[in-house]
Amino acid sequence: MWANELSSPARRPSPTPWGRLGGGDSNRLHQVVSFPTNKRQAGITLVELILFIVIVSIGLAGILSVMNLTTQHSADPLVRKQALAAAESLLEEISLKDFADPDGSEAGETRPTYDDVDDYDGYASTGIRDINDTPIGALADYTVSVKVDAAASLGALGGGKVKKISVTVSGPGNEPITLDGYRTDYAP
Repeated sequence: MWANELSSPARRPSPTPWGRLGGGDSNRLHQVVSFPTNKRQAGITLVELILFIVIVSIGLAGILSVMNLTTQHSADPLVRKQALAAAESLLEEISLKDFADPDGSEAGETRPTYDDVDDYDGYASTGIRDINDTPIGALADYTVSVKVDAAASLGALGGGKVKKISVTVSGPGNEPITLDGYRTDYAP
């Protein structure tokens, strides 16, 4: 009985708030199809997808630019460390020599025959060389210069008892590294 009541056109509720739709045949009702609103929608909309892609793209662009910058300058610390190691090695070599010339002669000396600190004053080389003045092939792009200041003072020491040694090494990027050391005249 209830189904019969709904099927009669006079008692059927209107599917829309404005009543019957359409024109022409007034006995015919147009039904409006609607989706249930009480269930959650699954998935994402196209707008949400585009926003997600844009945000992720901006984040990736930032990360990749930092990585690119890091990769471009990744060899710089290696060049600096090699220049520092060469400067430390030469400074140690000079510091281990005698304070004053033991034989009193400076004529015809080369790096392998240097016997005192003053012999290194003005030493310069293109390419790093070992203690025997043999070039090291992998370090050919480096330059080395040495300055010895015989009139230096160190605190209360002075008056010819202190020599300041400055070793400067430049790598392929022309960034100079200068190490200073002092050699004192100590009596045994």
